[in-house]
Amino acid sequence: MLSILKLVFPSWDFFRRYEAFPVVYVTEVLPGNATVWKPILLPHALKLRHLFYNPCENLRLAKLNVLLALIDEINAWRGEPKKLRTTPYYQCFLRICSQEVLIQNPNAKFFKFKLCHENAEQSEDLFLSAEEGVIWRAL
Repeated sequence: MLSILKLVFPSWDFFRRYEAFPVVYVTEVLPGNATVWKPILLPHALKLRHLFYNPCENLRLAKLNVLLALIDEINAWRGEPKKLRTTPYYQCFLRICSQEVLIQNPNAKFFKFKLCHENAEQSEDLFLSAEEGVIWRAL
């Protein structure tokens, strides 16, 4: 009987497992302006209705899966950043970041992203995109 209930009602622990991911920041690159890093892919507030219908969180989790694959590629290509920039997950994550920057500023042209590990005391940069990404606009 308990196993049937587990099938019907998913575990909320599934969502909490993703809190250990690095925080992703993006910034719009503007000539002569100070860089302001803004976090993206943050968890949404969970409500009871999200137990049955939660497309925003599902999309965020899909983007975090791409991030997880990108982290594996970063570790695999650590000494060769030019090859890393040609990998499929890096290109896919650039598009994800591009869309997030466009949500914040529809007139943006270039951006950078970084991955940070944060805890209560400090923030540590794990990865910084080396070049400016061009905003990708759907046609």
